Amino acid sequence: MQLSFNQLSGSLPANIGFGLPNLQVLYIAEAGLNGVIPYLSNASMLTKTDFGKNSFTGFISSTLCALTNLQELSLAMNNLTLDTSTTEASTLSCLADLTNLKFLQLAYNPLNARLDDSFRNCSTSSLQYIYLHNSSTRGNIPIYIGNISSLVILALGGN
Repeated sequence: MQLSFNQLSGSLPANIGFGLPNLQVLYIAEAGLNGVIPYLSNASMLTKTDFGKNSFTGFISSTLCALTNLQELSLAMNNLTLDTSTTEASTLSCLADLTNLKFLQLAYNPLNARLDDSFRNCSTSSLQYIYLHNSSTRGNIPIYIGNISSLVILALGGN
């Protein structure tokens, strides 16, 4: 489904993931949308998604971690954070652990998370591109990043 570069308004339906269980691609970048990103865990066939350059708010849901076929995830340039009431980087870590994920783009969001324990179990990861620049991350660059042999680009600037 390609809805990018439209002048839409409002938010996505809360049940969009339930109604589209066979959806493989969801591009809604620069579409003029706001609100929270709905749960997509029932859209289990999803391989590529881009929610970038909208006005989405709230937490990046750990339910995205159930999308085991996901290869590309872009949530850049929104106003999204990570839930710090649990382990700060848990959502970030579980996303990084998705074995098919090649492209992770969370740049230009106020994530407000520590990176120290992220990417701990990524030795079997397919990650090639990690964009976390300008995302209010802090802490040391995780030593585990070195275990991602497929990594081509790691962008952490502006934090």
